[in-house]
Amino acid sequence: MKLHQILFLSILFLFLLSSCEKEEDHPIVLAGIYNTDMIYYEYSPSLQLQFQTDSLKELKYGIDSIDIDSDGSFDFLISQRINLNWNDNIPRGYLEKYNFPFCGLSLKNGLEIAYKNESFPTGLGTSSSTMWVDTLPYEKRIDKIMDWHDSNLHPLDYKGYYNKTIWMCGVPPGSAWWGSYGYWHYLLNVEMYIGVRMKINSEYKFGWVKVKVNSQDNFEILSYAIEK
Repeated sequence: MKLHQILFLSILFLFLLSSCEKEEDHPIVLAGIYNTDMIYYEYSPSLQLQFQTDSLKELKYGIDSIDIDSDGSFDFLISQRINLNWNDNIPRGYLEKYNFPFCGLSLKNGLEIAYKNESFPTGLGTSSSTMWVDTLPYEKRIDKIMDWHDSNLHPLDYKGYYNKTIWMCGVPPGSAWWGSYGYWHYLLNVEMYIGVRMKINSEYKFGWVKVKVNSQDNFEILSYAIEK
């Protein structure tokens, strides 16, 4: 092998090695794990939404918020609407924009959440897709997640988001729907995590929110953490 070829391969090897090292520059962030380099908060008792009931519309609605980086400004709004007569066998045509059940997140101040995309058929050989808040297991590596969104979506679309709120779960109105009701809808008596990140001074800070799902209509926020 000629000298210039050896030199070229040596430079290429050093470049690839340097690239790999740069990819690992960011500290590892795992769901449910925190250290002294992170802001950590544990609720006691757990945070649960407080609902107001509208008997005429046969629904109840609750909302709360989290200041995840403790700077005095809320970053994370959690809202939930429950249809008092809902069950999975109710015809979808019964639902309208003011009464369909959903639970979602509205994000502020550059906060983003990890999402999972769902594709589904819409008939006649066509398909569509929507984004749901992802369900992360304990010790899932968060800083390597590729899919993030800030919930700044179309305000009038009901496929997985509504009024710039990306859903954890939801049943959109209308009869034409072949997708699921969201990944959180099917959980029961389990603890999962929401992956979060926030851009501060051109650098992303990663973290998580720990959620205990008791049933479709009942969940608790247990704790959260994000890098300082």
